[in-house]
Amino acid sequence: MEDLIPGGYITKIKKLGYEGSPTYCKVFNWFREEWGYTSWIEKTDKDYNYKIYAKGVYHRPIHSPNKSPYCKDYLEAKIKLLDELILIVEEI
Repeated sequence: MEDLIPGGYITKIKKLGYEGSPTYCKVFNWFREEWGYTSWIEKTDKDYNYKIYAKGVYHRPIHSPNKSPYCKDYLEAKIKLLDELILIVEEI
């Protein structure tokens, strides 16, 4: 099923305290409810772009601020968004 998070990410999110089923939708909701990070993916022309927002500010991980949020397809955008949410929370 395409909405299930790849295995390596499940371990990472469980270390952050996530205990639900490993779907992108539920994990993104958990980051919003537990940590206050609202995130979404937009389609811009041919690319997909993801954004992370909290406390009136758009967020980027401290250790990878120059990483591009533009992706070729929706699945790539979901994976990159999940990567960045994990990094941001790990940096707290």
